[in-house]
Amino acid sequence: MKIKIGIGLHTTENVPALTYFSHLTELLSWSRSMPDVSFGFAGVSNLKVALARERIVTVLNENECDYWLSLDSDHILHPNLLPLLWESRDAAMVSGLIHRRIWPHSTVAFKNYDGKLQEIHLRPNTGVHEVDACAFGCTLVNLKLLRELQAPYFRDNERGRSDLNLCRAFREAGHSLRVDTRVTVGHLLPPAVIWPEAVDDYRAAKLTGDPAHLESEIS
Repeated sequence: MKIKIGIGLHTTENVPALTYFSHLTELLSWSRSMPDVSFGFAGVSNLKVALARERIVTVLNENECDYWLSLDSDHILHPNLLPLLWESRDAAMVSGLIHRRIWPHSTVAFKNYDGKLQEIHLRPNTGVHEVDACAFGCTLVNLKLLRELQAPYFRDNERGRSDLNLCRAFREAGHSLRVDTRVTVGHLLPPAVIWPEAVDDYRAAKLTGDPAHLESEIS
């Protein structure tokens, strides 16, 4: 029996052509390279993030998916994204390496220090890192482990945002969260793309005003 991965996409606007083509190209590649996996899909638009993700999980559970590949509509995907994340399928969640598109373009990954989640800096191609919270924009979620938690799974409250609260719930249940830095993800900031490999150059361009630093960012 094939493992079933549900691709869940949430957007609040029209999907840019660059990310649309990226997503379709990679799905075709995965279907060829992973013959023991079948795919489902759940797309939600124009809902608040917590409600949208809860709706996606409901649809994927109804379709008996084993995993959820959570994708954002403003990301350019790594060509070997899913096969690499698949190596950490025993974890509750494993994310690619993503930087924020807003200044200062920090890594979307967190460790718990003295009871508080703090951002950490991870560099590309430095292995798979254990974290206490990670991004959701390019993330493989183990739905079996998710179903062991109390629903609703995405709740904004006084402890923080719904995505960080889910990460916290996974960690409190003793599950692993990881960031695979081999999976570098481009974050669209038209006309540029914030790539982890070039984020230092992008910061330098902002600070110095020298557009030469941006050459590797423009797509």
